[in-house]
Amino acid sequence: MDSFGILRQALLGRGARLEHVDVRERTLYATKTIAPNEVVLSLPISCCITSEGARDSPTARKIIEKKIEINDEFTDQVFLTIFFLDDRESKKSFYAPYYAVLPNNRHDFPVFWSEEQVAWFCGSSIQASIEGLRDCIKAEYDAIVAGAYVS
Repeated sequence: MDSFGILRQALLGRGARLEHVDVRERTLYATKTIAPNEVVLSLPISCCITSEGARDSPTARKIIEKKIEINDEFTDQVFLTIFFLDDRESKKSFYAPYYAVLPNNRHDFPVFWSEEQVAWFCGSSIQASIEGLRDCIKAEYDAIVAGAYVS
């Protein structure tokens, strides 16, 4: 069974419903005509990684305890990222089947583009957005590392 099949089985075993759909390579395909308002996918909240649950990771707890200031605009993303980094290495993680289907490359994420690629958008709001997001990510990273990992 491939990693998507393993994920599907894990979700079904945890109470998810996948009605008349098939998952192939990160795409959901209908296996029959879907009627308006018909539920084809239902996930219990326990199967979801939420920002509230992410705040319970060891590193997130340190950040909260030390009252490290995080830009309000990115608070949820920061805690989700920290949870992912804390949790993904565990082979016994509840979310291991999900982690196994995540892409291994970051080519589709502009913050990881080379300077040459970003320069293609020179003078546009896209270039400014990418550079601004990079600056914010770096600032959040520096604040977290300085506060959470220094005793």
